[in-house]
Amino acid sequence: MGKFSQRSYEKELMDNLDCGGEELNYTLNELKTINKWLGGNYVTTSGIAKLVKLKPQETYEVADIGCGGGDMIKVMADWSRSQKIDLNL
Repeated sequence: MGKFSQRSYEKELMDNLDCGGEELNYTLNELKTINKWLGGNYVTTSGIAKLVKLKPQETYEVADIGCGGGDMIKVMADWSRSQKIDLNL
């Protein structure tokens, strides 16, 4: 079997609080690319869409804490503008 046939339970690079500098920048850029091309962004925006449908209200508040390099906030902001949904991010 290939090396991706099972989930790894080893500690991730980003779990190391000493991770920083170029290593951290490289990892965050990889995450951004992975989310874009493998559906991570869609998972987030479709989850918000489901929430909006289940709990209609004028505005919503979303906190993105410790979730990477901040690129998901931009994805959510762009999506909410295109859907005319008021998100306070």
